[in-house]
Amino acid sequence: MWKFSSHQFRHTFATEAINNGVPQHIVQKLLGHKSPEMTMVYAHIHDKTIIKELAKFHQNRTIDITGQIVSLELEGNPENLEWFTRKICAIALPNGYCGRPKIEGDCDIAGDVGCYLCPHFCTSKAFIAVHKDQLEQGKRI
Repeated sequence: MWKFSSHQFRHTFATEAINNGVPQHIVQKLLGHKSPEMTMVYAHIHDKTIIKELAKFHQNRTIDITGQIVSLELEGNPENLEWFTRKICAIALPNGYCGRPKIEGDCDIAGDVGCYLCPHFCTSKAFIAVHKDQLEQGKRI
C-alpha cells in the first residue's frame, strides 16, 4: 500500500483545485495561507490549463487581415510547453500582434504597412485608436 502524508495531500488538493477552475484566493483560504505566493508553492498549474485559459481569453477577440476571428490552434500535444511556446507566443506591435510561428524565423516584412498585408498580422478592438490615427496620417499624405 502506498503511504502519503497530509502534506502531500495538500499539494495534490491545491493542484487539482487550481487546474479545475477553483480561484486561487479560494484555495488560499482553504489551505489557510496568508499569501498567494505560498498557495502557488502548493498548486502547480498544468500546461493544458494555461492553454485552455488563454484560448478562452482570446476567443472572439482577435482578427486577422481578412477580418476573420483568429482562434488558437490547439492541435498537437497541449502538455508540451515547447509546443505551447512555438504556437502561441506572439510579438506585440503598435497596432496589433505578429502571430508568425517562431519556427518560421524572423519576419522579413518591413514596417507597419507591410504588417497590414501579412497573413500573420492580428489585431483587436484594443488597437482601434491606433488604426484611426494611422488612417488619418495616411489621408494627409
